[in-house]
Amino acid sequence: MTAVRTLLAILIAATLLAAPAAAEDYWKGVEAYRNENYAAALREWQPLADNGDALAQTSLGYMYAKGLGVVRNQATAIRWYRLAAQGNVSAQHNLGDIYARGTGVPQDYAEAAVWYRRAAEQNYPTAQYNLAVLLAEGMGVPRDTVEAYMWLTLAGARNRAEITPDLTAAEIAEGERLVRKWRDEHE
Repeated sequence: MTAVRTLLAILIAATLLAAPAAAEDYWKGVEAYRNENYAAALREWQPLADNGDALAQTSLGYMYAKGLGVVRNQATAIRWYRLAAQGNVSAQHNLGDIYARGTGVPQDYAEAAVWYRRAAEQNYPTAQYNLAVLLAEGMGVPRDTVEAYMWLTLAGARNRAEITPDLTAAEIAEGERLVRKWRDEHE
């Protein structure tokens, strides 16, 4: 049931913006998904996804990535996530995860960083954390522990010192300045 809660929590707010008929169909899919009736969820979401609904596209991507009611197929999951990622932060984060892990694609930290950054800039905490780890380790991006510190702080991470242990007081101060600047620009 954790997967159900995760998917619902990610998608619930955005459904309020959907057109009334599409929102009703989407919620029928959510109810079916919640009841683990994945075939019914697929029937509700497929037409919406085909018509460009980013929430339905993200939901189908998740179903294909996990093999819920469909044969697990990373290529299809990626296709749906890419379509949804034009405006859906969850799809952007999920693409980052796919590339970071090399799930169905060659592992590509640079591509993961691109997708994590897109989601991180929209204040998605998990993407902020994941981007920070890539920055701290220099995986797919130039190593930048000050920027990593900034993203860790924005993500609410409590283990910043474990990920960026060698920061000087001046670098921490710079990281905190970047946090304030980011918040001023995005909140």
